[in-house]
This record gives sequence, C-alpha cells and structure tokens, in this order.
Amino acid sequence: MAIHPPALYLGFIGFSVPFAFAMGGLIKGKMDNEWVMTTRRWTLMAWYFLSAGLILGGQWAYEELGWGGFWAWDPVENAAFMPWLTGTAFLHSVMIQEKRNMLKIWNVVLIILTFGLTIVGTFLTRSGIINSVHAFTQSEIGPAFLIFLALILVIGFSLLFKRIQMLESEHKIESVLCRENAFLAQNVLLVGIAFTVLLGTTFPLLAEAVRGTKLSIQAPFFNTIIAQMGYMLLLLMGIGTLIAWRKSSWEGLLRNFKNPLILATAGTVFLAWFLSDRNLLWSVHTIFWLTIFVTATIVLELFKAVQAKSRQTESNFLKRLFYVISRNPRRYGGLLIHFGVILMFLGFAGTFFKVERNMTLESGVPEQIGEYSLKFQQVEEFKVGNATHRAAIVEVYDKDGNLLEVMKPAKSFYPTQPQPLTEVAILRSFLEDLYLIFSSENGGEQGSVTLRVFINPLIGWSWMALPVFTLGVGLSMSYRPKSLVAHETIFLRERYLAAQATSS
Repeated sequence: MAIHPPALYLGFIGFSVPFAFAMGGLIKGKMDNEWVMTTRRWTLMAWYFLSAGLILGGQWAYEELGWGGFWAWDPVENAAFMPWLTGTAFLHSVMIQEKRNMLKIWNVVLIILTFGLTIVGTFLTRSGIINSVHAFTQSEIGPAFLIFLALILVIGFSLLFKRIQMLESEHKIESVLCRENAFLAQNVLLVGIAFTVLLGTTFPLLAEAVRGTKLSIQAPFFNTIIAQMGYMLLLLMGIGTLIAWRKSSWEGLLRNFKNPLILATAGTVFLAWFLSDRNLLWSVHTIFWLTIFVTATIVLELFKAVQAKSRQTESNFLKRLFYVISRNPRRYGGLLIHFGVILMFLGFAGTFFKVERNMTLESGVPEQIGEYSLKFQQVEEFKVGNATHRAAIVEVYDKDGNLLEVMKPAKSFYPTQPQPLTEVAILRSFLEDLYLIFSSENGGEQGSVTLRVFINPLIGWSWMALPVFTLGVGLSMSYRPKSLVAHETIFLRERYLAAQATSS
C-alpha cells in the first residue's frame, strides 16, 4: 500500500513530459519525430509506474479489503485505468510514426487525451464527488482541476488544428494485411475501452446533476462490453507480433500462424478435458485459446531469430539467445511486456471459475470445499497495540489428509472504529489461492463460526505480471535510437564550444 499511491502519482505526472514536448512542438511549428524519440523513455517509465500502481493496488485490495477480489470497477480504479489504456495506445502508435512517418495527428490526439485523463483521475479522487474507498473527502480543489482540464483540451486541440497540415502522413497504408493496421486496430480498441470506462464512471454523476436521480453502474456493464473488446485486443497482440510491415500475403500469414493456431487449439482442448469437472464458461476457454496463441507467437518469434543466428555461428543456445536479444532489446523487451499482459489475462480468467461459499464450521468437524478439508478448532483472542483481535483457528488439509496450513482469519476491534475490520487469511499456491474471511462467531455448546470461503484460481499469476513488466521495461529502456544519440552529441558539443568561447 505504501508503494501503490506514489507509483500511480509518478505515472500521472510522467505523462506530462511527452504532453509538454508535443505542445512545445506545436507552438514552435516543429513536428518531426524528434519529440517522440526524445520522450520515449519518459513515456515508457510513466506507463510502467502506472502499471505498477494498478497491479499493486489490486493486490492491496485483494489482501486488505476482505471481499475476495482485486478489481471492482470502482470509480477511482477506473480513473487510473483510463490513462493507462490511452498511454498503451500511444506507445504502440508512436512506433508507426518512427517506422513509417504515419499517424502523427493520431499520436498528438492520444497524448492530449492521456494527459487529460490523468487530470480527470485526479479530479475524481480529490473532489469528493464520488463514493469510493480511495477517494478523499469533499474539498474546494475539484473545480480548479475542471478548469485546468478545460484549458488543456481547448489549447491542445486548438494548436493541433492550427498545425494540422504539418502533421500529414508521408506514407499511406499499402495493404489491409500489415502491422500498421494491426496496431491501428489495437489503438481503436484501447481507446474504445477507455471511452466505455469513462462513460460508465461519469454517467451516474451526469445523471444526478441533470435529473437529480442517483444511478449506479455496476460491474456487469463493464464486464459485458469490455470483455469482448479485450478478447479482440489479445488476438491482435498475437497477430501484430508476426505480421509484416507495409504488406503481407494470405500465404505468408498462413505460414507464420499455422503453428501458433495448432498449439492454441490443442492446448485449449487439453485444458477443457483437464478441467471438465469445473463446467467452465465459453469465455474461459476463449481466454485460454488466446493466451496460448499469443504466447506461441512470442516463443516462435524468438526461436526463429535464435535459429537464424545458429546458421551463422556454432555457439551454444544461451549465447545465441543473448546475442539476439541484445541486438534488438526494444523489440524483445516489448514481447516480454506482452507476456506480462498474458499473465494478467490468465488471472482475470480465473475469476470466471472461482468457488465461493458461506460455510458454518463446528468445532472439530471437517468440512469439504474443492480439494480442501477445513477443520475449525477454536476462536483465539489476542491484543496487538490498542487493537483486540479475534481469530478463527482453522486447520486446512489436502484430499489425502495431509495438513497444509493452520489459517487464522480474524476480526480486529479498534477503540476508534465503530465496526470491526476484517483480516483475511490466504493459502497461496501456484494454481490457486484458498481465501478465508471470518464472517461471524456463533453460539452453541461446542462453538462454531461462519466463514466466507473462496477458491481463486490463477489469481497469483496477475501479481507475477509486475516483475515481468519490470524486466521488459528495463530491457526496452536500454535501447536508444542512433539518430537521437547523434543529436545529443552534437548538442553537447555545441554547448561545450559556446562555453569555451565565453570563458576566453
């Protein structure tokens, strides 16, 4: 929790740098690719910190709020998610500008929207107009953020329209089957998801302001619409990995994607058989197919590059792998980040077949849930500081009767709190978490407790996305365009010569 808010803050303010460079370029009338390359690292770091803040926030909610999940489409959660979506679109779109000198207008629009959404997020958090566990109390600073947001949008788009002729693309999309179109489709989906989240977050506020009616848009609205776009986004992530720039043929696509398609289909069939007792929804199988497909494209792309290097040298596999990655760290860092996104999708998939049950446990009497047997022993009371904790002591056994862990979900009573706080107990494993919430303590001769029990499959895989993002971003950051290095060298030399002339 101590890292989550600063990470989000760094992500928010980080996007001000590319925005400032874009506005400076529009004001000066210098809109070549220099501003994009100069701010690439700033943009990537802003995106990374925003990603870290979102993941750590989800982990904090999962462990501390005691409701069994990690994402509830809370307005403040949404406020941090929206600039992440448009920032992701911007990172992909500027690659087309660097490679093909295209989508210059679109990139300026994206950075204006991204920075504007960071202000929207700050407004929602600081104004106090929404009910959220994240929001601050009502304050007078909210209108100031709205005025600032209006100035950003008016000035930004006015400058854009003034310089729009300077931003015309030097090239055109030559074929439907090309990486440019795949990236553009990804951008449209990301912006579409951001717009959906913005609509679902702000519509209740607008309805209350206009009609005086309080509305609430719940998770089903977001899940129903965004899930479909998320599936398409994941598919395009795999397609964009192997499809060629400028132009591809159907024969080339079939050759490149034959093996990933076969692996994805075979893997999904195996998982459907292996998990047949879970009665999984079609959406779960869809996510499994897509994640296997994208993973296969990443692995096969890396394998082909290493295999090509093996024709040139007799070195071992690890040396060839290091050489391939070091020659193009930006590309393979991006592929590693894509793998992190796959892990997040698998964590989301687990929520579709989680087990949730309210269980009343008698002392000494085992109760079965999934592959676990729970045996309640007693309620223990202890003090930590000024808080009084009452914990249910629950022994957890596997299907063979082996003791796995003694879990202690608790309720904490503080003198200043009218209601007790929930302290969850979590038994983690590679494939799933056993999650216990102490609901109530019952009477009776032997004593009993009521627990809310969750079995959350694959949820830990979402947390693994952060170290993968860290490695991917670090690898991508090691790349610097030669043109930018040369420009900086010339600039520093000119400053040195000017300083020497002044001193003499």
